[in-house]
Amino acid sequence: MKKGTITEGLAIGKILRRHGLYLMFFGYVVGQKDADPKATWAEIAESFKRRFSIGDEIESESLIREAQKMTADYLKYGL
Repeated sequence: MKKGTITEGLAIGKILRRHGLYLMFFGYVVGQKDADPKATWAEIAESFKRRFSIGDEIESESLIREAQKMTADYLKYGL
C-alpha cells in the first residue's frame, strides 16, 4: 500500500498546498489580468509588492516563477 501525505488524503489540490504569499499573488495576477489583459507579469509583480508593502524581501522573479507553475498546475489539475 502506497503511503500518501495528509494533504493528499484530504484531497487538497497542488495549488492550495502552496505558501500563502504565492496563493495571494496567484489571485492577484488573475484579477489584474482580467482587468488589464496587456499587463505583464513583471508589472503585476511590482504592483503586488507595492500594494502589500513587500519591498525587496522577496524577488519579483520568485513570485512570477511560482505563479506560472501554479497556472500550469491549475490548467492540468484544477484546484
